[in-house]
Amino acid sequence: ALGALVGVVVLLVAWVRRDGLTPILAMTAAADDVAAGRPGVRIPEAAPGTEAHRLGAALNTMLDSQRASEERMQRFVADASHELRTPLTTLRGYSSLHATTAPEPVAEALRRIHAETVRMGRLVDDLVQLADLDGRSVDYAATDLAEIVRDVAADLAVIAPDRTVEVIADATCTAVVDGERVRQALRALTTNALRHTPPEAVITIAVGPNGASGIDLTVQDTGPGIPAAEHARVFDRFAKGARSGGTGLGLAIVAAIARAHGGSCRVVSPLPGGESGTAFTLRLPRAPLPSPLADSAV
Repeated sequence: ALGALVGVVVLLVAWVRRDGLTPILAMTAAADDVAAGRPGVRIPEAAPGTEAHRLGAALNTMLDSQRASEERMQRFVADASHELRTPLTTLRGYSSLHATTAPEPVAEALRRIHAETVRMGRLVDDLVQLADLDGRSVDYAATDLAEIVRDVAADLAVIAPDRTVEVIADATCTAVVDGERVRQALRALTTNALRHTPPEAVITIAVGPNGASGIDLTVQDTGPGIPAAEHARVFDRFAKGARSGGTGLGLAIVAAIARAHGGSCRVVSPLPGGESGTAFTLRLPRAPLPSPLADSAV
């Protein structure tokens, strides 16, 4: 009787574990992936006829609906951005043309219109770039990332000759990436470092291997840092911090460039050891992944 009772208990525990606990643990792991922003997440299917199976199916339906809604929004933003380019270009042309010949009150109004259309044009260009990156518009080629780092540092020395810029790079550091996109990401990060740090802050641009299959590109500064409350949404679109004066799309484009390569971007502030400052790290694979859409995100 005792042996039969133990057998029944063992079977009951195995049944509860298989149809109850294991599916719930799998759903929890999938929910963590969704919260981390990883695309293409699905809830694993449980045994048919169980509550876990019905719950998983309902969650998958919700995820599919959310993904479809996001895709519709991305298409709308892309289409609207492309359509806005032509009228903005026309407005810039007419305002620039007539500002020099119009009477002073009208000329001042035209100059203001021209300045606003230029600002809107930058915003539209950023949105178009994000739409292209969402579509994985990446041109891969063997690229020396150390050379790109040195070029960006040289540009920074011309833009801000009074700033201290340090470079940490080997002679060569080759990876199969879109060199122009990587250069764009580094320029955006260094521009942020210039804009949000005092003149005495040191800016460091570094590149180096991350294991056998990855490359890390880091832009670090010794400025005041980013408040911890802003870390979770620093890469969100139109996210503006307390000291931000831009459109809120610069870091979103950096994150999109990382995702398009199948990589990731992260921020550390304060620096390790408790020192003030901020470090943005762009982590890229040395070669294209088989399916960038299914790989890591920010």
